[in-house]
Formats: sequence, C-alpha cells, structure tokens
Amino acid sequence: MTEFDHIAEAYRASQGGPIADQKQQRKLYALYKQATAGDAKGRQPGFFNFEDQSKFQAWKKLTGMPRDEARHRFVQLAHRLGYRDPGDSPVDWISDQTWRREESWVNPELQQRFPCVTAPQLTRVSDDHRQLAPTLASPDDEPLAPEGDDREHLQQLEDPPDTRAFQIQAPQWPVCCRRLTVLVGYRGVDREFEDVVDRVYRVDEQESEGWKDLLTTEEPSPYGEKTLRDGLLLFYCRNCGGVYLSSHQV
Repeated sequence: MTEFDHIAEAYRASQGGPIADQKQQRKLYALYKQATAGDAKGRQPGFFNFEDQSKFQAWKKLTGMPRDEARHRFVQLAHRLGYRDPGDSPVDWISDQTWRREESWVNPELQQRFPCVTAPQLTRVSDDHRQLAPTLASPDDEPLAPEGDDREHLQQLEDPPDTRAFQIQAPQWPVCCRRLTVLVGYRGVDREFEDVVDRVYRVDEQESEGWKDLLTTEEPSPYGEKTLRDGLLLFYCRNCGGVYLSSHQV
C-alpha cells in the first residue's frame, strides 16, 4: 500500500477524527474526498445541517484538482495535523486495527506518554455467555494470547504499552478460554465485527431490558462504521470466536 493508503485507512478507522480545529478538519475531509471520489457530486446537505454543508462546500472548492495532487496534499496536511504510523499493536490483547485507529492521530504538542490501560479488572466469561454470544471465525495469522490464571492476566494488563492517544480507565476485561480477549472496539468498532455488534453479549453486568439501545451512537459515522457509546468496550476471543461487550469508566 502507498503512504496515502495507510493514512486514509487510519483516517477512516478513526472516524475522521485527527486532533485539529474545524477548519483544518474540513480541509482534510475535502482532500480525502477529492482523492478518493474526485469532484464533488450529489445533493448538497440542507441548510440546517451546518457541519455537513461546510464539509461539502470545502470539497466542492477543490473541483478540478487531480486526484494525485489531492492525495499528495492529504498526506502533507495529515502529517502536519499529527498523523504518525504506530505500526501493529505491540500486545496480543489489543487488535492492530484498534491500535492504529487510536494511536494514529495525536496532538503534535503532546510529548508525554501514558499507560493505555489503568486499573483493569477481570471478568470471567461463563459457558452461558459463550452460548449466547455471537461468534466469528478466528484468523489463522493472528496470535493467541497465552493461557493463564487471573494473576498472570492482570500482570499483562497492568504492564500495558504507553500511548499518547488513548487511555482506558478501569476496564472490565473479559477472560475467555483462559485467555485475555482482544480489544476490538473503543470509540469505534473494528469493521469486521460490525455484522455481529447488535447481537453481542454483555458480560460485565446482568443483562437488562433495553441495554442494546446503548450499544452504538445515534449518529452514524462519516464512513458508515459503527461507533461505541462512551463507556463501552468490544472484545473478541481469538480461540473460540466469541464476541463480548463490556464497560470502562469515563
């Protein structure tokens, strides 16, 4: 993949959310649209939909700009706004896509790094949970977290990688098949899990009527991907394929 492809993937995965003021956000959006879709087309958003209308107008101003030039300018602006390629996840209990989504866009002025997980707690997945949870096939090339007891799992979570972009306070981390599950949703959902997210089973509290209404934000993301509400986390067991919902403090 080209550098543009890498940054565009991170841009989509992060819900188009680099750290920037609205004017710069719209400019980056416009360059992305011009680079991927060409000249602005379709109906302009309504007058009262101000932000979408402003984005459309920013895109329309680039009419006639060649896609190659838009790609080049998108890459340049992305780097100025703080894009950095974080590479793959350094641990097997955070998915690569989640790591890139959360770590790709950082405030260039923020140099201090913090642990990405603080005060973790374990939640054991029961047989009943497994029977009720949706499952997905496990990819052959993804590493399995090692089996272990609660002490070993907590030791892993209490020695997390340092980040500048995301900190998770007091997560309830599911343990399934005697392994730490993989974080695949935090302020966003890894795309391959979207088809099961409405059927996911919540393991950190007793199921109550209507909790599924809290699963995703009311507003769809700019790229059609689902976004978790504040305080919710999505996990995946690479061993048995179970997909679980849990929570953290905000």
